[in-house]
Amino acid sequence: MPERLKSALLSSSAIALAALIAATPRQAMAECLPDPAMDGETVTCAASDFDGFTSGALDLTFIVNSSIFVEGSGVTLSGAGAVITNNGFVEALRNFVSGFSLLADNMTLTNAAGASIISGGVSGSQRSGGL
Repeated sequence: MPERLKSALLSSSAIALAALIAATPRQAMAECLPDPAMDGETVTCAASDFDGFTSGALDLTFIVNSSIFVEGSGVTLSGAGAVITNNGFVEALRNFVSGFSLLADNMTLTNAAGASIISGGVSGSQRSGGL
């Protein structure tokens, strides 16, 4: 195969690959909704969320549905009175970051059977509990 033809084929293949990548749908980053949350709202993670979730809302109800992943910075809640139910998988991908960072009083966390919380590379799992 002549060098000129080989070069043209490689060039057109690279352009086609770039167009395919550009046209591929990307995963949305905010899948725990609503985000941001307001006081008293219910946040539901119905699709995986790869950048984590953070809120300072009071009296928040936070639910991770079964088979759903919340990754990145995990979940950080700093408003009092949160009720959290984890039916899925919450994982903080950075060292020394907790899967759930609960930074206020009067919070309850229930980790359902089969669900998991992984904190900065250290796995922790409990069936249910309150904070």
